[in-house]
Amino acid sequence: MLPNSITKLYNLQTLDLSYCWSLKELPKSFNNLFNLRVLRLDRCGSLTLMPCIITGMSKLINLDLDIFNVGEMHSHSSLKQQLEAFKALKMVRGGDFEIVIHLPSSDVLATEGDYIRDKDNFDNIRFRFLNKERRDYEEELLGGSDYEEKLLGALRPHGNLIKLKLSGYGGGRLPRSWHIEDNLVSVLPNLVQLELSECCEL
Repeated sequence: MLPNSITKLYNLQTLDLSYCWSLKELPKSFNNLFNLRVLRLDRCGSLTLMPCIITGMSKLINLDLDIFNVGEMHSHSSLKQQLEAFKALKMVRGGDFEIVIHLPSSDVLATEGDYIRDKDNFDNIRFRFLNKERRDYEEELLGGSDYEEKLLGALRPHGNLIKLKLSGYGGGRLPRSWHIEDNLVSVLPNLVQLELSECCEL
């Protein structure tokens, strides 16, 4: 855990926290670092409560982030709030990116969310759905595998995507918004690699 006193380093312009595997959250007053221009969070796989905290940092021009955790593990904001905050981040670098979705979540998202569709600099995206105990919960409260289909539909990637990996997805099919008139190539025309693993309902 970072000390709260780090948020008083008002002249700080670069902060590199790469490979801090156990780092779970940034201090809640992190946006007090109003002069911060570069923030590196590569391979911080346990990090949560991040996007909502840094969206107001107007001078931040370079955010190195390759893993984004969302879902019920976040006790301070809903899944929709987390994704809206991530959508607002314009400075995330491109390349490889992983979105880890921790289920169950009580949020039911509309497919028109388009939370990452404008991020045209992502070449390789992996969606990883976690929580093996979620099935009974979803069947009872959220309509079963349709929930995960709706959620993935709200995460439709940009058409520039080259590689797509989908792991642990519980939906019975890919979202309709991903394959207009059953033509996936119209949505992802540049895709050269597709990997589906542990998608037991497909």
